[in-house]
This record gives sequence, C-alpha cells and structure tokens, in this order.
Amino acid sequence: MWESPGEHGREVEVVAIFTKAIFPTDFSEASEKVLIFATGLKGFGLEEIVLVNVLDTRGLESPVVAQKERMTRARMEKMAEDISAYGVRVVPKLLFGTSPHDAILEAAYREEAQLIVTGSRGKSAIDEVLLGSVSEQVGRESELPVLIVRYGLVEDREPEELIAEAESICSKVLHPTDFSPYSNRALQLVRELKGECEERKKPWNQVLVLHVVDGDLDEEKKELVKRDARGKLKKVFNRLEKAGVNCDTKLVVGDPVAETLRIAGEECASMIALGSHGKGIVSETIVGSVSQNVIRMANKPVLVTH
Repeated sequence: MWESPGEHGREVEVVAIFTKAIFPTDFSEASEKVLIFATGLKGFGLEEIVLVNVLDTRGLESPVVAQKERMTRARMEKMAEDISAYGVRVVPKLLFGTSPHDAILEAAYREEAQLIVTGSRGKSAIDEVLLGSVSEQVGRESELPVLIVRYGLVEDREPEELIAEAESICSKVLHPTDFSPYSNRALQLVRELKGECEERKKPWNQVLVLHVVDGDLDEEKKELVKRDARGKLKKVFNRLEKAGVNCDTKLVVGDPVAETLRIAGEECASMIALGSHGKGIVSETIVGSVSQNVIRMANKPVLVTH
C-alpha cells in the first residue's frame, strides 16, 4: 500500500484491496448499469458499496423538502435492494449540500472508503457542463482513487456482460505517464492490483506504459524530449520487470489525448490508469487538459489516482 498527501493536510491510505466504495447516483438507467458494473469488483475484495445521492434543499419550503427526502430515500432503498442481489452489500446514504462533489468527497472520507466509482455522461467538455456532471470534479479533487466509467460504455449491455468486464478490468492496463510523482503512484497502484489479481486468480496480462511526445515541438526539442523519455521508460520497464510485472513500453509522437485513445483501442486495453496531477504527459498541467479529455472521451474505464 502507499499513501498520498491529502489536499487539506490529511494522509489518505490507498490500498489495493477495495473493500468499500462510494457510488454517486443520479437514478438514470445508465447510472444503475455502472453500479452493476461496480459489483463485478467483488472479485478484487469489494464487499460494500455506499450508494449516495446529494439533495440540495436551498429555497424549498419544509413540506417540499420532506417530500423530496422521502421520495429520494425510497428510490435509493429500492436501488440498493435490487443491486444487492449481485452479491455486494449496497448501503444507501442520502446526503445534503449545495456542492455535490464536496458532499461526495466528504462522504468518502467519513465512510473510510478506498475507492469512488462514478459514471460520466459526456464525450466533450460541453456535454459535461450542459449535463451538470460532477464526475470531473470528483476525479480532480478526490484524495482516493476514482474509477470513472463513461455511460456510453454501459448502454445496451446486459448485467452479465458488465460484471464480466469489471472482473477482467486489469487484464491489460494502459498507463500513460508524464513520469511525475502522481503518475508513479498510479503505476504503483497498478502493481498492487496485479498482485491482487494473482491472489484471487483474476485475469492479468500486461501493463503498457505509454509516453507521448508533443508533436507540436520543434524537431530539435522533440529529439531531446524523446531521448530523455526513452531513458525514463527503460527505468520504468526494469523496475516493473524486477517486480515480476509483465510490461511493455511505448513512445509515440503526436497529440497526447488522441494518441492515448488510439493506442487504448489498438491494444484492446481493459482500463486506462493515470495520475490526475503532474507536469503533464506533455509540458502542461494534466488537470483540465490531457487527463480530463481522456476521461471524457475514452471508450475504456479510467482509473484516476492522486
């Protein structure tokens, strides 16, 4: 296990065995399917999912608040009962607040969860804004790993398919890296998940470590960056090989988001694992650029670490 520094000075222990996860729901059919997907993580030690919804009661009269609370609790209890049938305990918790992502993060800390699983609506920044998704904010600010599953990945999928995909989520992991401490922590978590797969006899094939050199750099700068990256990738490969992790490395030139998505598809990655902060896969801040666009557009589950 390893520890990451909390944004507010807290130390948060991140463990490879996810025994408890927080799941925010908007009660949509897609959200319920992502929740079913999450139950497939029981093969990695997940025992309990805390199902949360955030109720904003600003400006509402007391009778209206009471009615909304009663209706929301009933919907959560029904969803929890239905999903518990898939073999994971689901506990509904109604939250109150004006900032959904803050309420979710506080609940995760209070519940001592090790993971947040959330669906993501949009395939573009505009979609995320228009649909009011809080997944980006949770992914950016959480002190815990966040597994983000875009709703498009679960549409028209049967429960058995979703659970089987979750059970094989670590079979081939793509890890885009900028060699920052945040990327290193993402890779460390992947290493621990590999050990968990071996213990529980879950599918594990390979981790592919990717670095993308910005194609807009001038040729001289590009060659310098490529030479430096080759050396760093070699060190990563040696470290993983020494730890018994089957791995490969790839160095490409181009647009970091487009190349990450292309390679994830070509390599049939089961999941993308990346850090949320750092100097960037290129020389820019990863938050709001590369990682957020990968989250929005990836046709794979994305595991974000901090």
